[in-house]
Amino acid sequence: MGAHLFTLLNLTSRDRPSSSRWLTRNASWFIEHQISHCQCRHLMQPAQAKVDCRRCKIYRRKHRVPSKPMKCPHCQLLFKGQKRLVTHIQSHADTKKFPCTQCPVTCACPSKLTIHMRIHTGDKPFKCSQCEKCYITSSKLKIHQHNFHDGIKTFKCTECHKSFHSKDTLKCHLRTHTGEKPFICSQCGKDFTWKSGLIRHLATHTDERPFKCTQCDSAFRFLYKLQTHTRIHTGEKLYKCTECGKAFTQSGTLTQHMRSHTDERPFKCTQCNSAFQFPHQLKEHTRIHTGEKPFKCQQCGKEFTQSGNLTQHMRTHTDERPYKCTQCDSAFRVSSQLKTHTRIHTGDCPYHCPHCNKMFSDSSSFKKHTRIHTGEKPYKCHQCGKTFRESSTLKKHMNTHTR
Repeated sequence: MGAHLFTLLNLTSRDRPSSSRWLTRNASWFIEHQISHCQCRHLMQPAQAKVDCRRCKIYRRKHRVPSKPMKCPHCQLLFKGQKRLVTHIQSHADTKKFPCTQCPVTCACPSKLTIHMRIHTGDKPFKCSQCEKCYITSSKLKIHQHNFHDGIKTFKCTECHKSFHSKDTLKCHLRTHTGEKPFICSQCGKDFTWKSGLIRHLATHTDERPFKCTQCDSAFRFLYKLQTHTRIHTGEKLYKCTECGKAFTQSGTLTQHMRSHTDERPFKCTQCNSAFQFPHQLKEHTRIHTGEKPFKCQQCGKEFTQSGNLTQHMRTHTDERPYKCTQCDSAFRVSSQLKTHTRIHTGDCPYHCPHCNKMFSDSSSFKKHTRIHTGEKPYKCHQCGKTFRESSTLKKHMNTHTR
């Protein structure tokens, strides 16, 4: 009899109450009362997702019957309370009754629509008392306070010894070391490290751009893109480096900049000991090992490992010179050439020779000069073995073999 009642109540041996007297006296009432919840219109499989009313809770406390978490019958997610479960089940409905008046999004309930509308209005009612940062929902504020103000980071990465506030954050971080990309687009097969990246990518298939700039004709798929864009018009730079005072329009750019101070290199090559500050640097580096050159010039067939190198190379065919000097008529194909050229006007010579104190305006001239002191000759002739300080001298020498 006892085992049968445990089966009906969906309890395991671990859940068994300390006293079994309730089985013979009151369990039959409790079972019938629980069955009455089966008529709830929101629940498709009441045996898997029991609902506790006030009488249920009193009964459970009195007889020490454990309250099981409620399971969604559609996706098997667990919820602590009936209200959360009912709200979640509505998200599986084919029709969403509450459409947004400013974009194509529809919401399952009025509360979700209220939160969504804050994206358009910019309203952030939940303010952090310690740093005055504002958020759309209270849950995001709690996450912020936990991550930045609690000061407890118990979960440590074994690869780079970085610490995190939660196990889930650490799990996401480890993907930067392993290269795991568990989130795959069902339409094109592209994979992503984070779920947020997949969500942003899915919008590229619809090409909807509901967020429009009021000062120009630009339109964006996401609010954060519009917010970043508006800073071009306002000149606002919210994110400031505490080390050098440099300010940035995006938090991600500040994070990348901070690595220049800490020299953190979390992206490691699996084939050699090289490590990099950014993932794209690692991706470009691996092509040294694979020999891959995916960027090909359509005019001369020359191949490159980086798209930027191809862009610069194409200017040799078109003779495009987009970088113009503001003080003279000179124009350049590459921004670094313009930067070096402007030092002619300013007289700036940032490269100092430690041997003779001679100064140079560009790094290439500085490197050539230092070889006079060090005796380094990196350019070698493969036919006679003679070495040279400069590549131009080697090219002249090679002509002596062709005569």
